[in-house]
Amino acid sequence: MHVGRLRERAPSAESIEVAELSNHQLMFNKRGRDGSGKCNLIARNASCVYGVVYRIDIKQWRSLDRAEGSGYGRRHLIVNGLSGGRPYRAFLYLAKTMSVDDALQPYDWYRDFVVLGAEQHGLPKTYVAQLWRVPVRGDPNGRRSRTQFNIMKHL
Repeated sequence: MHVGRLRERAPSAESIEVAELSNHQLMFNKRGRDGSGKCNLIARNASCVYGVVYRIDIKQWRSLDRAEGSGYGRRHLIVNGLSGGRPYRAFLYLAKTMSVDDALQPYDWYRDFVVLGAEQHGLPKTYVAQLWRVPVRGDPNGRRSRTQFNIMKHL
């Protein structure tokens, strides 16, 4: 969701509109290559996930797929724009079953990227507050952690 982070992977990324996906919940239960929890959506009645619809040049999808990793699959889902209620047929990355582990937690820097992206786009304040409350753990790789926090400062 973070504009700068996404543009590192897909330079053509242009945010279109904040949107919601009904009957889904954001979880950090996708096993990342680094062993931490990454974002995933699960079906959950009476829940709602907020995000951003981006337009990305189709030539950059392969690069984005590589960055997201093999534990995700792209799926089409219908999301609804918040400003006008327009439906969008959007690609979303959902974790493959073999990559899900509900015991995972995200690293602090990863959660912070998610929250800062939510703040950049003006997602509902109550939703942003929920994101800030997601339990995190410190990255045992201090070098990677410092690198990610430095990237965050410069985006």
